[in-house]
Amino acid sequence: MALKNLSLEIEKRIAADSRFFDELTRLNNELIMAKRELTQKNLELEAVNRELQRCNIELENAHNILQNREKLSIVGQMAAGMAHEVKNPLTAVRGMAQLLKERCAPEHSRLADAIIEETHRACRVINDYLQLARHKPPSLELQEVKKVVQEVWEIVEPLAGAAAQKTHGSI
Repeated sequence: MALKNLSLEIEKRIAADSRFFDELTRLNNELIMAKRELTQKNLELEAVNRELQRCNIELENAHNILQNREKLSIVGQMAAGMAHEVKNPLTAVRGMAQLLKERCAPEHSRLADAIIEETHRACRVINDYLQLARHKPPSLELQEVKKVVQEVWEIVEPLAGAAAQKTHGSI
């Protein structure tokens, strides 16, 4: 009987140990699954974090662009005011040069033409700077070389003549 009781006790313990082992296996499997889920959630969180960082960079870039545009707008407004103040006297000088051209001797009319052309060129330069301040994309234009050289010659010739006369005296 004692042997039978011992055998029964051993069977009970084996059954209890088996249930305990089964419970440990189930809990271990739950831990493994929880760890996998946690790892997956961490990966998802890292992906969301990277996306958030990318969005922050885009937002910062957009903010910088907006600040630069605001600065350009202010510069454009200032440039427009300055251009107005400079172009008005240039227009007056051009008008006076046109009057002088009508009243002066023909040999001096080229100097009046040079003044008229230079004031016109100065106004174009001012307009070009205004366009730049308005932040429009640049465009390329074809130019006739002959025309550009002629414009340069018209600027330089009177100055060269005056310099030669100063250096060599009247010829």
